[in-house]
Amino acid sequence: MSGELLAIARRVGANKIRQEVCHYCDLYERLLPRGAPLRLLEIGVQSGRSIRMWREWLGPSAHLGGIDIGGIPPDCGLDWSYEGPQQEPETWAAAIAAGPWDMLIDDGSHNPSHQIATATALWPAVGRGGWYVIEDCNTSYWPREGHGNAVAWAGDRLHDLNVWARQHERSNQEWQRRAVVMPGLVEVVAQRHIIAFHKGG
Repeated sequence: MSGELLAIARRVGANKIRQEVCHYCDLYERLLPRGAPLRLLEIGVQSGRSIRMWREWLGPSAHLGGIDIGGIPPDCGLDWSYEGPQQEPETWAAAIAAGPWDMLIDDGSHNPSHQIATATALWPAVGRGGWYVIEDCNTSYWPREGHGNAVAWAGDRLHDLNVWARQHERSNQEWQRRAVVMPGLVEVVAQRHIIAFHKGG
């Protein structure tokens, strides 16, 4: 990758420049062509610095949305915003109504149970050919009882990816009975602390 997005992140002070996560920018360079007029929604706006990073990377024609539990800066350059907890159905409904999105990024509470519930609820809001990304999924290994494991959940999505085999007459009946959580999934990209799910075009 060119390193251009990381340079922008450093200039605006986005939180994607820490050593343990700076490779996020390399992944996003692969998934998001510079200057593309995409529709991007990020959960977890905070200071708005990452939104400024996206604006500089994608340009003025991109449509940027943001969700945060509160206090979204009015001058960060969002075209659409919603304030509310990411795990609430009202928040999901608002995001779906404002979609579809070409890129949906969960950089919100980092609670694994919220990551799982939000990804499940908002997958329909991802447009054809779009991506859903869970950042900081290493929190699945923090000592939180009863909060689920987003990495293990992501591993189960490989069953969705190979749904055709589940529908085969010789397929194990247990797998045939399991619901497909991410219909249309065609690719899963996993790197340290980050997982991206690609919906077919």
